[in-house]
Amino acid sequence: MKIYLATLVFACLISSTLVSAVRVPKEKKLAYIVFVDRPNGTNPDAFDYKILAEAVGSMEAAKKALIYHYDHPAFAAWLTHAQVEKLRKIPQVIDIITSVTYII
Repeated sequence: MKIYLATLVFACLISSTLVSAVRVPKEKKLAYIVFVDRPNGTNPDAFDYKILAEAVGSMEAAKKALIYHYDHPAFAAWLTHAQVEKLRKIPQVIDIITSVTYII
């Protein structure tokens, strides 16, 4: 578990550093991974949609924006820079990173 957590933290730091160097228009939507602190006993899907709806404006928009629910407390969604900034202000949001695909 310690190795997994250390790897996750390292990946977040590297991704955040790489993403901060890239300039993206504020209106453009990118895929982000949002790490959240889900309370025990809550429905993960409902919790993720609720958090996402706060940033995108409605439950319908949240359902369109959501890409994937992860088993660990995180989800992927299509978001603008402004929506990411709204999410960062929500106490249950731990971290947000841009989803990046590497081709070797």
